[in-house]
Amino acid sequence: MNKTTKFILFVLGSLLFCYTAAKAYLLSITWDEAYSYTEFVRRGMDYPTKFENMSANNHLLLTWLDVQLVKWFGLSELVLRLPALMAHLIFLLYSAKLLAHFQNRWLIISSFLLINLNPYLLDFFSLARGYGLSIGLMMASIYFLYAFQKEFKNKLAIYSVLFGALSVLANYVLLNYFLGLFTSIFVLNGLKVINSRNTAEKISFWRNISVPGFIFLLLLLLVLPIAFGLRSAGALYFGADNGFWTDTVHTIVDRWFYELDYNYWFQRLAKVFIICILLSATILIVIRFRKKQFTLNNSFLVSILAICLFCVSSTIAQHYLIHTLYLIDRTALFFTVLFPIILVFFIQELIKEKPQAAFISFAAAAFVTVHAALAFNLTYVLEWKWDANTKTMLADLEKLKEVPAEKGNISINIPLLFEAGINFYREMDHLNWLNTVARSKKRELSDDYYYLSPKELARIHPDSIEILKTYPVTNNALVRPKFKWSHPQICVQQELKFENEPGQRYFIDNTIEYGKTITYIVPDSIAAYKRSLIVFETLVMPTEAQKNGVKMIISLENEKGAYVWAAVSLADYLETPQEWIKVTLTMPLPGNVRTGDKLLIYFWNPEKQEVYVKEMRFKWLRYDQ
Repeated sequence: MNKTTKFILFVLGSLLFCYTAAKAYLLSITWDEAYSYTEFVRRGMDYPTKFENMSANNHLLLTWLDVQLVKWFGLSELVLRLPALMAHLIFLLYSAKLLAHFQNRWLIISSFLLINLNPYLLDFFSLARGYGLSIGLMMASIYFLYAFQKEFKNKLAIYSVLFGALSVLANYVLLNYFLGLFTSIFVLNGLKVINSRNTAEKISFWRNISVPGFIFLLLLLLVLPIAFGLRSAGALYFGADNGFWTDTVHTIVDRWFYELDYNYWFQRLAKVFIICILLSATILIVIRFRKKQFTLNNSFLVSILAICLFCVSSTIAQHYLIHTLYLIDRTALFFTVLFPIILVFFIQELIKEKPQAAFISFAAAAFVTVHAALAFNLTYVLEWKWDANTKTMLADLEKLKEVPAEKGNISINIPLLFEAGINFYREMDHLNWLNTVARSKKRELSDDYYYLSPKELARIHPDSIEILKTYPVTNNALVRPKFKWSHPQICVQQELKFENEPGQRYFIDNTIEYGKTITYIVPDSIAAYKRSLIVFETLVMPTEAQKNGVKMIISLENEKGAYVWAAVSLADYLETPQEWIKVTLTMPLPGNVRTGDKLLIYFWNPEKQEVYVKEMRFKWLRYDQ
């Protein structure tokens, strides 16, 4: 590769990295990113041993990296997304190195564009998810596989397997790729021994395969217990069971089109093109083998196609043998890398006999360039497009808000789509005026505001709401109900001040799971009110500069147990150790409260952390309208 070509690739790569970096800085947090931070990064999650329905959201390597980055640099969207950005640099570097041996400058440039210029793939280099991180590591692994086939140096095989193993830790779906990779390296080493017919080579085979084999076994010991745990917990629910072509191929290719309005038949033709390339590459390989034109050193196309077919067959086999779902959308993202690599190396083989075949690469590169230009944006990512306006909405709400004096905060009613993102910004931006948000399918008049998608907004009678702002891209709306609860009155209040505790403060230490409790038995006079709300206020102080997992709980119980409850983690509020901060949690009560029901207000310490509590109080508010 000459200097001019290197410079062109450097410019293209720099532009692409600037694009993903700009999105990483500007984009509102997405649901999965926010959930992963709250449930795994914030809690300093190490190796998982307990599994729940959402445990697959813990992309292990990303979690480990983000835990350290947040400690070093503080919490922000960009900090959480730094591992994906670094993965993009790795991807750009090793995709360029992979093409360096091509002789035609324009073939190198067009091939680089084909591999790198997929807007759906680029999205994941701007997100704090394991997908982009795994793809960057996967590209490094592919490059070292290519280099190993060229030189047969054992260290190159080790690098390839090591990067492949790290890609699996970033995203467990890459286990399919890793198994295919290790099999390829094992077979290549074996074929080298067979071709040499040298006893010394047979001995060196086991020596050469020992380190990759150790990495292989170590990864399986790490990952398989997690995979079985996720499966037992029902966490591997993201997928479909209609067939590999319908579920995996259709969904990932549709994502490549990025919701741009292409002709239906053009989209179908693109899917046919993929099959034609894979079949043509297979036929070319068979012909070259029959003519004995392939050697171990120049058969990278064989290896990468074999790995791709292994991923396809293993996915199908897993579906039938252990009833896993077919990969869809982002879980099939690694095919977005494998296919263009197969395409460009297939064209590279073709032009040895038919130079005009380079036109395929030029035409495809021209299309992906125009397509990427049409898809480029700095406001959203396709997979979580509905989250595009969360940060802007909260900034608007902070300016517009009217905080009821009796509550001390405001409540915003939202569907599931917006829950994780809003709670993330409550913590990061210290929005203590906002009550913790919880998903709801019903729009309650006890709430001060609603933030709704167009679908939810269409279900509400327009005369019952005031639309404060509608947001572009998503058409989400910030809304205020016209007939919300009014005329509040305090019907009961209680307070704990801990006068008898040392320093008049109560210490929740790492031996206490449930702190002191305020208990109130609902009398007839209170149960009669159908519009009521609990306000729980406390002063707390952490002992250390760490995210505190102690939770404030409001719970209403009857003889069958708790039937309504609300919770907030102190981590959403606590900023500086050895400083007192006021925390407020409000919870509207349902209309089915009965005489004799028990109201419990307390602290729950499931992670056995430490915090001081100065006072606890609650107010029971009733509303006449």
